[in-house]
Amino acid sequence: MTESDLSGHQKERKIVRVMRTYDLDHLEVQLVNRWTGTGEEQFTIRELARWFNVRVVERAMEEHGVSFDGLVPDPETVYDAIDADDPDEHQERVLEALRDSGFPVDDLAEDLPHWRSVYAWLTEDKEVEGGNTREPLTPQRGQERIDKLLSRVERVSDSTLSQLARNRDGEVPDAEVSVRLRVKCSECEHTCVHREWIQAGGCPSCTDSTWDSSSGDSNPDS
Repeated sequence: MTESDLSGHQKERKIVRVMRTYDLDHLEVQLVNRWTGTGEEQFTIRELARWFNVRVVERAMEEHGVSFDGLVPDPETVYDAIDADDPDEHQERVLEALRDSGFPVDDLAEDLPHWRSVYAWLTEDKEVEGGNTREPLTPQRGQERIDKLLSRVERVSDSTLSQLARNRDGEVPDAEVSVRLRVKCSECEHTCVHREWIQAGGCPSCTDSTWDSSSGDSNPDS
């Protein structure tokens, strides 16, 4: 995705133009609140830009009558495919299906504002203070990061196995791919799944401590 914003008052910010073009002006208050944590979960600037861009993709899909079923399941998956620097096989199929349906993938990609544009709009145009400029890694976010990676491994593996099966003569039973990450303690050699390690704040056998509610992970299995 490219960034065409210019500083100063002569040119309209991309995010402002996009909100008007996609009839998303009502998100302006939510953008401010989600960055400052006022009545909303506080987002980092990158998380906020992603949240906004997924809303843009959702609106574009609604306007073009793109189904959320089948190969193109939801706006977040579509956004990840559009935003990926190196799309995997599944993402490539999503983009191909969208283009075949006449959906303006490339035009939409150009419309999605970079997080720097969102930041400039918040701090310079809206003069918002107290936003989340750092990205603290809480146990919950750490778990989500790992889970997302494992989910991608499952999708790529499933797609690869399915393609190999189609290349063989005769019927081949469908494979069910499940990926689990196990962590081994270097001290006691105890092995557990990553969620148990994160919930305990380290090796469950070596420590009695657990993450408290202030860490942002009140339910590590959610």
